[in-house]
Amino acid sequence: MELAAKRDWKLDALRGLTLLGISLVHFMEKYYAGQFPKSINDSVTPSLLDQIAQGFVGLFISGKFYMIFSFLFGLSFHYLVKTFDIFHIKKFIIRLIVLFGIGWLHHLHYRGDILTIYALLGILLPLFYNFNPKHLLYLGLLFAANIPSLIFRAIDLIFNLNLYGDNFNIPDIELQAYFDTLATGSYVDILRANSREFIGKMAFQVISGRIFITFGMFLLGLWVGKSKSTLEGIFTKSLLKKGIGLLLSSIIILVISGLIVNNLGLQQNMKYVMIFLAIPFDLVNFALAIIYLCLFYALTRKIKFQPFLQKISLVGRMGLTTYLMQTAMGTAIFFSWGVGLLPSLGSGASFLIGLIVFVLQVYFSQAWLSRFDQGPIEKVWRISTNFISSLGSRP
Repeated sequence: MELAAKRDWKLDALRGLTLLGISLVHFMEKYYAGQFPKSINDSVTPSLLDQIAQGFVGLFISGKFYMIFSFLFGLSFHYLVKTFDIFHIKKFIIRLIVLFGIGWLHHLHYRGDILTIYALLGILLPLFYNFNPKHLLYLGLLFAANIPSLIFRAIDLIFNLNLYGDNFNIPDIELQAYFDTLATGSYVDILRANSREFIGKMAFQVISGRIFITFGMFLLGLWVGKSKSTLEGIFTKSLLKKGIGLLLSSIIILVISGLIVNNLGLQQNMKYVMIFLAIPFDLVNFALAIIYLCLFYALTRKIKFQPFLQKISLVGRMGLTTYLMQTAMGTAIFFSWGVGLLPSLGSGASFLIGLIVFVLQVYFSQAWLSRFDQGPIEKVWRISTNFISSLGSRP
């Protein structure tokens, strides 16, 4: 999402592939972004295709690509604020305010929106711009590994503070009411329902630790931007080996923790599950994100892959437009204001639709950028930011 004087097609390609991963997750989840009610879970028998799609997305995509997307957001902050002065910081804050407005409109249609979260967390980034690079790296790793959640959960468990309240147990009647709204409600009903979901979304971010992970990836993106090394010089074979080592170690910890939880009969106690299973799984996701980044930059060095990646880069070049278009098409397919396939379409078919949508977006981006220099939403974002900035500079 950066507006650099000279764009790096590799960064755009990385963003494009990240948007592909995000699209596949959202489509497979049918743009529901939450727990289905018991009636739906009991009535659905997943087909073989559904199980394959769910397993593939769960193992290799879900929880990994949003990390990379967050990393790119932090990196874009460095490109936008190359000169750390009041003018550039003020303009960055205004960009975030406009982004929050765009995100809020998006949230009204899809409660899984991340733009509002990025806008709120992004406000903190200027505070870390002048951090010592080594401290910035360590702090980013600390947050990206979800260590703050581990600390809070351990304190909660040891002292029985019940910090997270009853957020793990949403009454089924509430789950059913929301599902029915998306499946049969009017367009206005859906907007109203999602307008009431913002606090719940933020609560999930805190409870799951995603808000810490996201901010950690912001900081790591900022650290990479401020370092003297190129991205190719950071995501090397050496880092790939470290990522694989972290992945294997995390899997071992996850398996051992799972055996302990199972043998002690603690599967239903969410406090133990969130410490002994969720944290190692977050580390698995982090390790895979590192591996994907290293593999991506290895591919960019192969000439035979460059034409494909350069096509994908067009989607990433208009990333905000791409992200919002995916929601527009996804909600039109699944929600009652559109085709209304939420109750009937399986995960496997939804996954394939997400793939088709992304392919169409590649062609759309190619056609659009052959005539314009940026995506339509990016242009609205830029014009709005510049207009608001100009108001403050008028006598």
